[in-house]
Amino acid sequence: MAAGSAVYPDEMDKGASSNHISIGRMLIMWRRSVYKVVYKELIAFLFLFGTISAIYRYALDEHQKK
Repeated sequence: MAAGSAVYPDEMDKGASSNHISIGRMLIMWRRSVYKVVYKELIAFLFLFGTISAIYRYALDEHQKK
């Protein structure tokens, strides 16, 4: 198993006999876990990008932008 991968034992016990509803439920659980891992880095990136963009657009004159 790869490092950082999540295992949902209750869902995995069903194995090949699982139906489409439980597979969909497992995909939703997986998506939520991805968002939990990524959202802090996404917020930091968007904040830094916005700050740099605002400095470039409003604080620099035309000569400094080139």
